[in-house]
Amino acid sequence: MPNTQTTVTGTKRAGDSGNGSGTLLFLSLVALLMIGGVAAYIVYEGRKATASKQQKRRHRMRSGRTPQTVAAGAEGRRGPPPPPRKRRAQAKRKKR
Repeated sequence: MPNTQTTVTGTKRAGDSGNGSGTLLFLSLVALLMIGGVAAYIVYEGRKATASKQQKRRHRMRSGRTPQTVAAGAEGRRGPPPPPRKRRAQAKRKKR
């Protein structure tokens, strides 16, 4: 019967410092932080756009133009819209 001998080999390669798993862990954490940062930026931009929509809606409601009057005015008009009026002129007309 032949004599068998077991040999134990290490998992490290020659010249390897052994910090490959540490680097992988660090890069994984950096990637997760970047994904979180992008998600936070998307949420921030979405809230800013929603606030802008609400502000425009408030302004439109204060001007007294409901969606029905806006749609009715657009149907009867042809060509480009009239030029914008000055606020002072509008305020003077309101005072009279």
